[in-house]
Amino acid sequence: MVKKRDKSAAQTLATQARVVTAAAETSGDVLAQDHLYSAADTLDRLARAEARKASTQADPVLDLTAEATDQEVRAARQRRAVRRGLDIFLPSWTEATVGLPNALLRSALFAASAVSPGFLNNAKIASQGDTTLTMTGEGLTSYDRKCFAVCLDHYREGRPLSPGGDATWVRTTYYAFAAALGLQYGPGVHRAIRASLLRLNGANLRVRVRRLNVPLPRLVEVAFDEEYMDGATPDEDLLGSDLVVFRVTEAMAALFGPEDWTAVPKALLTDTAGLASWLSAFYATHRDPYVLPLNDLYTRSGVTCTRAEFRRILRTALAKLQARTDRATRVDRYAVTRDSIWVCLARWGHKEACPLELDEDI
Repeated sequence: MVKKRDKSAAQTLATQARVVTAAAETSGDVLAQDHLYSAADTLDRLARAEARKASTQADPVLDLTAEATDQEVRAARQRRAVRRGLDIFLPSWTEATVGLPNALLRSALFAASAVSPGFLNNAKIASQGDTTLTMTGEGLTSYDRKCFAVCLDHYREGRPLSPGGDATWVRTTYYAFAAALGLQYGPGVHRAIRASLLRLNGANLRVRVRRLNVPLPRLVEVAFDEEYMDGATPDEDLLGSDLVVFRVTEAMAALFGPEDWTAVPKALLTDTAGLASWLSAFYATHRDPYVLPLNDLYTRSGVTCTRAEFRRILRTALAKLQARTDRATRVDRYAVTRDSIWVCLARWGHKEACPLELDEDI
């Protein structure tokens, strides 16, 4: 885990700038005075640059003392990942939601497709802003995001992340896992869960966010019995009571800084699919509506359709989200033009008019 940048460098430079400024003010030599003022200005700019770096490179995980009480940990976990002694915890969220990293939800990592895009080799994943994602492994889908969310949800109540080695694994059953996905257990669901967990286990991801490099050799580390690895087990031998064994490693905590994650309503993950599911998770990470270039949304969603088809599929997905009855998950208004999109969620309570001209809408 990255340590907090030492702020003493910025403080030292700021002190030096003040000392040099004072020396310039008392100097009787005009030429020397000019040089001193110039040096003070340089030191001041360096001090401010160091301060900015210290802010942007700060560890997203909040350090608490080993003696911190459980109540202190619970309070700190309301906003971010927390470290107490040797244990690292993800933030907490309500039972109706699940915490997910914005860096992953605002990218094409979990593509809006029912079919994996195939094996990716050191591939750049389209993402928002200055975040970069690079992946090697079988391409992931919206179903994999749902399974990933179920795994993370097991850490909601204070289970520490795994440091590796002999750390305790999470043990659940296929029946319970299917129920958490909002699905009725059956052989097909059993196989789909297993295939998704294998993809998550094989996903080697490198994330750079807020100038911090986060290596994730596995999104979820999974353990299977030998006979499950080839997928050839007959349906009659698949049981809901079969164990699902997994763990999420400590590296994941670096994606859960105070502004880096979102408590996404579980209903958005279990009740939607495809592009509608991706859109719901993407817009859940924002707080206000804004105009976005349509091409940006196309690349970030990871859809497999053509650009010409995308606008039609997009309208269909937004109409489904607008028809939802739950205010926390419903799209209030939207506009799709030839080049742009604007979406407003009902829970934002935004009353201002859409900035896109209506006659642009096609």
